[in-house]
Amino acid sequence: MRILVIGGTYFLGKMFVDMAKDEHELTLLNRGSMPAPEGVKTIICDRHDVEALGNVYDVIVDFAAYQPGDIRGIVEAIPGDVKGMRYIFISTTDVYARGTGKELDEDAPFETRDFGGAAGAYILGKVALEKELTEISREKGIIPTSVRPAFIYGEGSYAPRESMYFKWIANASQFLHVSDADGFFQMVYVRDVARAIMALLERNDIEAVNLVGDGILTYDRLAEVLIGISGECLGVKVERIDITVREAEERGIPFPYPMTKAESNMYISKYPDIIEYTNFYKGLRDTFAYHLHI
Repeated sequence: MRILVIGGTYFLGKMFVDMAKDEHELTLLNRGSMPAPEGVKTIICDRHDVEALGNVYDVIVDFAAYQPGDIRGIVEAIPGDVKGMRYIFISTTDVYARGTGKELDEDAPFETRDFGGAAGAYILGKVALEKELTEISREKGIIPTSVRPAFIYGEGSYAPRESMYFKWIANASQFLHVSDADGFFQMVYVRDVARAIMALLERNDIEAVNLVGDGILTYDRLAEVLIGISGECLGVKVERIDITVREAEERGIPFPYPMTKAESNMYISKYPDIIEYTNFYKGLRDTFAYHLHI
């Protein structure tokens, strides 16, 4: 397939490009801040400054759309008839209205509230783009797919989530644990998300898919896995330092996942067989091993 990849030089985008480059004809559109893989055609520009792209693509895979207009601007820059072209937009499970107490599948309503700050802007930006993709698909006849992963972890992650724990363990052989947390969350391995996108290249019947990983996680389960993989990767026994949710909040310690049930959401998918998810223990172990050697 002829695939235009937007933002394919780091983390998830890079992982997808590494998987797809030998099977498909890729063109990367990015700002040139990070090198593209050797032998892959690259268009260096900001997506907001792009002129006519000059090609017809079978699929666009967009890892870098965050603001209203990002999708429309790309589609309208492609000359000629784009009817039948696929557009795979990397969204997030954060687009769903939270606090409903219900399991959230691909048909759940979107969030409408502004929670403020960068996180609030990120959520509403992705919601706006979900709607924009639907609108332009109707106007232009393109075939839309929204990929909505839960927390993505894995090699090369730039988000301060699992890496926070890795640094604690590597530097001090200990980590902080919120012992009374009743929150729950879902994490999906970056390689699994990339594999799911590869699978979706062959599917034009899925308008949206949640990627939810290997089961429901808690802070207790995370601590159990961290202790196990630390023994495997470092050969040391790490110390778990317990604090309460209240202590964490009072001390301003930014734990990366929901600490309370009230702020947790359960995501499910109508397409559980899109891929087989990597076991969480194995995925986090491989991520920790990568972190130790970068």
